[in-house]
Amino acid sequence: MGKKSKKPSVLIVDDVPENLDILINTLKGEYTVRLAKNGKLALKLAKAEPQPDIILLDIMMQVMDGYEVCQQLKADSSTELIPVVFVTAMTAVKDISKGLGLGAHYYLTKPIDPQNLLAVVSSVLEKQKHLHELKENSNKTIDTFRLIHSGLFHFKTLEEARNLAMLLAKTCPFPDRCYGGLKELMLNAVEHGNLGITYSQKDGMDVAALEEEVSRRLALSKYANKTASILIERSDKEIRFLISDQGDGFDWQIFMEFDPARIFDTHGRGIAMANSAFFDRVEYRGNGSEVLAVINIEPIESL
Repeated sequence: MGKKSKKPSVLIVDDVPENLDILINTLKGEYTVRLAKNGKLALKLAKAEPQPDIILLDIMMQVMDGYEVCQQLKADSSTELIPVVFVTAMTAVKDISKGLGLGAHYYLTKPIDPQNLLAVVSSVLEKQKHLHELKENSNKTIDTFRLIHSGLFHFKTLEEARNLAMLLAKTCPFPDRCYGGLKELMLNAVEHGNLGITYSQKDGMDVAALEEEVSRRLALSKYANKTASILIERSDKEIRFLISDQGDGFDWQIFMEFDPARIFDTHGRGIAMANSAFFDRVEYRGNGSEVLAVINIEPIESL
């Protein structure tokens, strides 16, 4: 008999028994479920080996609320990459935007729909799988990328974008955080820029379906010769990434912040995440086919 594959681990953080029962009963068949009834215990379990693959986090809890828990998770290098999904009854736009701005991957509101919960957890874990595979396949020699002061690179496919983002992130003080931002902007250059896949067309697509659609379009003569590029320039105070594509551009302004109208969509938050959580500055230029992302190396002295 073959060895059984390990179930992904889900850490549920909630202090209401009724909520815990719903989440546990929904997830226990496909995932290994761990529980924390307060924020302090959640932080401890998040650091303990084996670490959870995803954290479902309530906001309204005693002593330490979910916002503070998420903030501490993202500030700690040992837990910052664990995806956080808020599960809460707080539905005000300002509350949702605050949670996503702290680095949460998604926001589920109570009462929980079991099928929606399973779909969101599966989608988030699939994206994390791509990240882990890239890191495992990385060679130690990529540390030499920290020596780069300037360089121009071209890419066409999603795989090339992810691999190149992983390499270039090594030039940054916080590579994992930089990778998250570069990946989002570079994938956008391929999907929306060169290949013209619109926001509405991505509705209902899971990761596999999107990959298939990208491959289909890359094989068409209309898109076959289109490439995207990333220019890196490093100074004593900052690292600048200029990402360009050969598309017709898009209405980038509406994606720079978390939009209440799209707050529960499973896509469309990459640019806002890059702008609010991954980089110190993100600037789209012209029609949106060029974007500058900046990471400060040293604090800028006040005048």
